[in-house]
Amino acid sequence: MSLTDRQLNLISKQDAYDGKAEISDGEGLVVRITPQAKIYFDYRCRFNKKSLRIRIGKYPVTSLKEARRKHKLMMELRESGRNPNIAITGELEFITLDDCVAYWLKHYVPQLKAGTQALYRSFAKNYLIGAFPERNVLFVKEDRASQLENGCSG
Repeated sequence: MSLTDRQLNLISKQDAYDGKAEISDGEGLVVRITPQAKIYFDYRCRFNKKSLRIRIGKYPVTSLKEARRKHKLMMELRESGRNPNIAITGELEFITLDDCVAYWLKHYVPQLKAGTQALYRSFAKNYLIGAFPERNVLFVKEDRASQLENGCSG
């Protein structure tokens, strides 16, 4: 059942609340209600094999409409492989493995011998560039990174 503003408004005007501590709006958007009738919007999901609970805001400062907007953005971020917490922190820019490799190829590799440069460029092209497209290097899964290492050494 979807939440309504009327429902939340009635609960928030009470001095005490003894109903369900958590009410779902669907697809991971939940409302947590304390015994003192304080209402918080949270987003619950799994990201990188871990359960996350991200606080969206407190009612009435954050409206139900605004919570649903942030929730939708969080779902889109998670589905694209990005941390849904970005919707709260506002960090829309992040560094990908391709960015790191490009920097390395531009600033470090040119200082090496010609044969080493060719080897490193070939290695980067075959194993690194495109390995984790549009994925923040901070959130590359450990098991995927070890697969990459094993593929390079074997």
